[in-house]
Formats: sequence, structure tokens, C-alpha cells
Amino acid sequence: MEKLEPQQLPGLIRDLQAERRAPRPAGRPQGELHEMARRRIEAPLEILDWAMRDRRWSFTLAEIMAGAVGRPRELAARLIVAIVDELEEEDELLAAEAGATT
Repeated sequence: MEKLEPQQLPGLIRDLQAERRAPRPAGRPQGELHEMARRRIEAPLEILDWAMRDRRWSFTLAEIMAGAVGRPRELAARLIVAIVDELEEEDELLAAEAGATT
């Protein structure tokens, strides 16, 4: 499996969004997104550093760190999944608003 460098973060996010949108057979756990992110992250400290500096995602990172904090790779994977979840919620909201105005 390929390892994720910080510059490859947008690709991982797109891959996880596609995985999240894919039909889920019964018994397929949501935790697969976290595991997929965890396996592909090569430089977790760089991802966490980027998120701390980013105006938007620093808040998401802070929310995640308010809970139990594990190793950097686990924390980075939780952050990536949280980013995917937030982006998906935004897409759903925008789609609902666009449907309401037509």
C-alpha cells in the first residue's frame, strides 16, 4: 500500500470520500475509513503540523485532541476522517440548499 506524504493529502481525502459514498454491504464497519487513512499516512507529524497552522482545520484538530489522544499516526488518521466527514456534511447541505431553491 502506498504511504501518504503531506502533499498527497488531497488525494487521500478524495479516496476516503469515494469510499464513504460507496454502497456498504451489511456488516462493513465505518472504521475502515480510519484504517485506510492510518495505513497510508507516512508523515503524521507533518499532517498534524499543517492542521495546526490551517485556519479551518485547526479547530477540528483541537476537537479531536480534546478526547483521548493516541500516537501521532492515530491522531492524524482521526483528523483525516473528521475532515472527510465535515466535507461530506457540507456537500449534503449544499445539495439540499440547491434542491430547495429550484
